[in-house]
Amino acid sequence: MYSNPIPTRPPEHEKMVMECSRKQQSTMPKNTQQRGQKSNTKANTKKSPGYDLITNKILKELPNSGVRLMTEIYNAMTKLQFIPPQWKVAQIIMLLKPGKQPEDPKSYRPISLLPIPSKIYESLLLLRILPLVEQHKIIPDHQFGFRRKHATVDQIHRLINEIDKSLNPKSTARVYFLTYLRRLTEYGTKDCCLK
Repeated sequence: MYSNPIPTRPPEHEKMVMECSRKQQSTMPKNTQQRGQKSNTKANTKKSPGYDLITNKILKELPNSGVRLMTEIYNAMTKLQFIPPQWKVAQIIMLLKPGKQPEDPKSYRPISLLPIPSKIYESLLLLRILPLVEQHKIIPDHQFGFRRKHATVDQIHRLINEIDKSLNPKSTARVYFLTYLRRLTEYGTKDCCLK
């Protein structure tokens, strides 16, 4: 038997998320027809469709009644906390990397193509969740990946500040850090083997 490789969240986190969800459920705005229309118009028409072959161009050409129906579907999915299993299926295609041999399997990179309606729902859901995440500080400030106004440069500045704070004269971190820097300068950074 295999154990579950995905780590579970601590129960406190689940309770906090559920409590925030219950408090905000009535005040959270529904997806509106205007939001759905905006998501459709912002979508790139050159993006490849998923296995269902529904393209952004098709969705942009929907009449108002079609957009209204899609909005009702998205609101029902949110209310029921249900995502159709078909929307979770990705079509995987392999693209040859430039300048690589087609016979070598390592020369390809996989691309997952999800159905376009699921991508639109994802963007609408993100618009609804982000304010709650920021308001309740669910994601810690030191997490920088995939967050607005959290660039790599900011993380480097944060790291330098943390190192600077810990480098007081009596700190053992200072000794290790200076030893590390000395070895880098002695051996160079390319073939450095630090122990």
